[in-house]
Amino acid sequence: MLAALVAVVVAGGCGGGGAASDAGPRPDGAGDVASGGDAPAGTVDCRATCDGIAAICAGMSTIDENWLSICRQNCETRIILELDVAQLEQACVAAAVDCATAVLCSVDPIGSRG
Repeated sequence: MLAALVAVVVAGGCGGGGAASDAGPRPDGAGDVASGGDAPAGTVDCRATCDGIAAICAGMSTIDENWLSICRQNCETRIILELDVAQLEQACVAAAVDCATAVLCSVDPIGSRG
């Protein structure tokens, strides 16, 4: 599935997404951060991360509210399962200089370190 998402990014300039899962309760404070609350040190602000992608990808029809919702859900799942990967995603998006790179940061935070 990742290969298909990357192909969408490469072919369309921007895109991606993926299925989010309901992995259970969030770690203390993760719910507030994921929904745009104040971010304590070491946490991830999923709303800000995904909104950063939307800003970089302004004008791309594939980055719509549905895509952003999936982006946030995937980020929140990463916080629960692999906080270090969620932190990597946030840093990668913050450093991205174009839409394709920002989307790749979200779709594959580990692979986008390259």
